[in-house]
Amino acid sequence: MTVTEIIFRTCLVYVVLLFVMRVMGKRQIGNLSPFDFVVAIIIAELAANPLEAPGEPLWRGLLPLAVLVLLEIGFSYLALRTELLRRLLSGVPQVVIKDGRLKIDEMRAARCNIDEILGQLRQEGFSDMRRVAHGVLETSGRLSVIPTGGADRVWFPYVLIADGQVQRANLAAAGLNGEWLQRHLDERGLCPAEVFLAMLNTDGTIWLQTKDNPRQEKGGKKAK
Repeated sequence: MTVTEIIFRTCLVYVVLLFVMRVMGKRQIGNLSPFDFVVAIIIAELAANPLEAPGEPLWRGLLPLAVLVLLEIGFSYLALRTELLRRLLSGVPQVVIKDGRLKIDEMRAARCNIDEILGQLRQEGFSDMRRVAHGVLETSGRLSVIPTGGADRVWFPYVLIADGQVQRANLAAAGLNGEWLQRHLDERGLCPAEVFLAMLNTDGTIWLQTKDNPRQEKGGKKAK
């Protein structure tokens, strides 16, 4: 293989990798889900094949990358539509600190030890756990902290409706029910199918956005 052919292969693989990473979306490496992380490792391995085996036809090295791109696009699209698939591919955030106390069962389920939690708390500027209303271990492994609100209760910002589907597990975790949610929707003349996203604010009110109108509606009565 000539120098020109090597340069051509390298440039082509470089351009293909840029395209592949662009398809994966605007996510930082630290925010990749386990599924995306595995895909990134496979991409790195496949990209090396055309460069390490100059005697092989170039299409044999690029074809697996093309298949991987199609799989990534397909699963990403399905994950937008299917909550179960999103959970399988990306996992779910876990509340490991609530009202200033560690949730031991959640820590064990996440296989996260005390030193890791305390270390991430310090990185977020929280040396006193009593100041933490909720500590959430995100799917990326990073700890997000919601501070306490003084005398007022700080609610966890659960997703109550996602793409028209009521998240009943989140309602139950917040100590709420479908009747409470429906009353809030009735006040706005909406049904769940019309709502793209509804979240419980930390002050106990609902924030929502409809599908047809991109306006953001705030306020509403507080949860009790």
